[in-house]
Amino acid sequence: MVHISGLTREAIDIALENTNKKFEDNIIFNRIEKSGFKFIVTLKVKLSSGSGARRGFTGRKMINACWHVYGVFFDECFALNPSCTIKQCGQKVTPENNWTDINIGSIMRPMMYSDACKCGRGRGRGLF
Repeated sequence: MVHISGLTREAIDIALENTNKKFEDNIIFNRIEKSGFKFIVTLKVKLSSGSGARRGFTGRKMINACWHVYGVFFDECFALNPSCTIKQCGQKVTPENNWTDINIGSIMRPMMYSDACKCGRGRGRGLF
């Protein structure tokens, strides 16, 4: 779940439109609702076999949007308003730490978030 403040609903829609240009129009909101001065947002894919879909550690297709989708979406939000505030998993996301990767696996079966998809885009900025 992502909390975004400093952007209007229209701006968030534009950020999603721009993100979709890089993921074959396969990304949609799973949830978007206004809560006070912020929006609560989650993203998912239309087709789990399409671009931007996350995979489980066994390779199982999921409807969740992958790390790359969220990274591009956050970049698009910051492009619309560099001073917007984004929080994901209780951590503040900034333009500088947006592409920080984390282990979403376990000690026995480590898996980096950036590897939990078949985007083939690798890690970090400048790959699109």
